[in-house]
Amino acid sequence: MNRVIIVDGFSTGKHYAAVFRQLGYQCIHLHSNPSIDVLQHDLNPADYEMLLVNHNNEEEILKEVKKLSPAIVIPGCESGVELADYLSEKLALVSNGTALSLSRRNKFYMQEQIKKAGLRSIKQFKTSSWEQARDWLHEQKISKFIVKPLRSAGTNLFHLGYDDKTLQQAFKNIINQVDIFNYLNQEALVQECIEGQEYAINTVSYEGKHYITDICKYKRILTAEGNNIYDKLVIEPFNIPQYETIKSYVFSVLSALGINYGPAHSEIFLTTTGPVLVETGARLMGASIPEFFEKCMGHSQLSLAVKAYIKPKEFLDYIKASHVPLNAHGMYVFLIASEERLMKKINYPVLSSLRSYYDNHLYTQANQKLIKTKDLISSPGVVYLCHENNQILQSDYQKLREYEKDNLIY
Repeated sequence: MNRVIIVDGFSTGKHYAAVFRQLGYQCIHLHSNPSIDVLQHDLNPADYEMLLVNHNNEEEILKEVKKLSPAIVIPGCESGVELADYLSEKLALVSNGTALSLSRRNKFYMQEQIKKAGLRSIKQFKTSSWEQARDWLHEQKISKFIVKPLRSAGTNLFHLGYDDKTLQQAFKNIINQVDIFNYLNQEALVQECIEGQEYAINTVSYEGKHYITDICKYKRILTAEGNNIYDKLVIEPFNIPQYETIKSYVFSVLSALGINYGPAHSEIFLTTTGPVLVETGARLMGASIPEFFEKCMGHSQLSLAVKAYIKPKEFLDYIKASHVPLNAHGMYVFLIASEERLMKKINYPVLSSLRSYYDNHLYTQANQKLIKTKDLISSPGVVYLCHENNQILQSDYQKLREYEKDNLIY
């Protein structure tokens, strides 16, 4: 029996098991760290033949996994990247290896690695002291900056700052606090704020050959508290004028970070002087529904990642063809809670009245406490819109925001 080990099969990675099982693979889930519980609600034990847990002992879990003789070991989400790298390398499987694992998880070393490769990077400084950060910002003459944890995700503990007061508050909120993966922040990362259009570039690679599965354009909203929260994400056609520039830069980033196999999710800003990386995750884009992308594009990042892992020749043949036009226009709308209250039951009649409504994914359940949105993790959820007519899609987005403002959705 062919076996696949999925490390932290949460977020979009929860969809791996169903696809692998349909192709005759036995799926085993490995939890990289039991203290990471932010996404555990995504785990459905029925999807797996076995559930394993790593109790902070890589050598012991390697022994357990080795007995199972897996054909593939992959990360399901960000927190599983390093352990999947370690196990796949030790078992001599398809692997990105461990030499650059730190650069794929730590945002400071990630920027240093692409800078070393001669690629444009962001000016940055890491420290545990807000005073040292202040001095560095003054030396660099940077007046607008970002402060964030080194290893988190989903804009968790992300701060946009303009002065010493906002800088000091950002450090107070980050230092000696745990991120969403229960990692203690002993330092914070300070970066120059980059202006430009933000894109998510999703890819799949095999033997260093990279393929863009989809391009998504972000829009964020800056709150009065200085939180830069997600508003929407729009699937873009491949014929945008900047495509070749983006493609060349992102492929160089992937190679510099040693991402030669599997999916990656890269966030970049396209500035007046070209693209610059925010960060890359060596895993699937989060909060995705593969069927949604397949309806819009004819494929999904997940379906092509699975193909690359188990049918590499088919994958390499597939990526030789030119990209085709979108089958339909697609959009993620990130719900934004403007106040703290109890979550009501989702109002499906209101959602289904939108002609482009496709699905939703809620992070907060009915009768649970709803907190004011300050990052992706504190968003109540995502609504997915999809339609062949882009005008209908845009109109439904406006209606959705109006319904949300009037508390008619949740």
